[in-house]
Amino acid sequence: MSGESVVTPPKARKLHDADVVYLYDGSFEGFLCCVFESFTQHEIPFAVWTPQRETATLCPVRDIGTDSARAQRVFSALGRKLGRETEYLVSRDFLSGQEEKELLLIRFLHLAFALGPGTVKRMGHPDVAPLYEMKKSLDWEVDKFQGFVRFEEHDGMLGAVIHPKNYILPLLRPHFCGRFPEEDFLIYDAVHQAVLLQQGHKARLLELAAPLELPPPSEREQQFQALWTQFYKTLEIQARHNEKGRMTHCPKRFWADMVEMQGELQSFFLCFQCAFHALEQILCRDAVQPCQRHQVGGVRLRGAVLPLGHCLTAYADSLSHKLLRHLAAGAVLLEHFRKRLAHDLDFFC
Repeated sequence: MSGESVVTPPKARKLHDADVVYLYDGSFEGFLCCVFESFTQHEIPFAVWTPQRETATLCPVRDIGTDSARAQRVFSALGRKLGRETEYLVSRDFLSGQEEKELLLIRFLHLAFALGPGTVKRMGHPDVAPLYEMKKSLDWEVDKFQGFVRFEEHDGMLGAVIHPKNYILPLLRPHFCGRFPEEDFLIYDAVHQAVLLQQGHKARLLELAAPLELPPPSEREQQFQALWTQFYKTLEIQARHNEKGRMTHCPKRFWADMVEMQGELQSFFLCFQCAFHALEQILCRDAVQPCQRHQVGGVRLRGAVLPLGHCLTAYADSLSHKLLRHLAAGAVLLEHFRKRLAHDLDFFC
């Protein structure tokens, strides 16, 4: 029997959920460094935050510094070990506006490195499906903004403001740079404080430290906007108006940045004011009193609460707007309850 002792290798550390929060700078390289830290420590963090999302927590916070060498090491491993499709999916989903996108991506990468390149095809897996949901949201929003961006001319330069949920400027860059190769333009993302700027045939993505305010349009620009609005209204066949179909193709959250929809938004907000005024009358007054009449979208809304509720319901049906319909139904229901309560009090007194 040999006198040599048998050396047993140490057991591999198991992946575990850790009560720790990663804090990084918000860049893609910084996120790859978070991935490196997660694999090094064999842990899934409780959360991954940027300085903008940092909040009070009982978990310890670990600052993850951005190291270009580590980031490049992780990124090269994505394509080499998991394939180009996984590399593309992770890079694209990082642009998503999902709050927990970093944590979802880290969970997916642990699964992918454990199972191999085919993991990206397992769309029904609970750690893979969220990535395709984020990609679907990104692709949908990019497709919409390619058609809904409205430019204004300011001293020879085209300018536009958008309010996307996702950071889509890098994805809009090829489309608009190819569409306007000879123009100087900028697209300002007011949500993410970033600008896509093309000037002198060179395009750049810039991050801003403060909000950007475009100058008001000139008188000539306002004339062109009026012509475009008139063209939009004239083009529609009123007998075939389909409000639900229009909101399906152009949701209301895009309207604020579209010059032809400004009048529609004003009518929409005025109708909401009428709804809240109706509820205020029901809750704060004993008797139904007439007030100033409003004319919205061809439906006359009276200040008397019960007629207002019914007229508001009709207007909501014409718009196919569920929230407005619920407000109108609430106005009618509360008025009925108020009358019933007054009748019961008279009976017992």
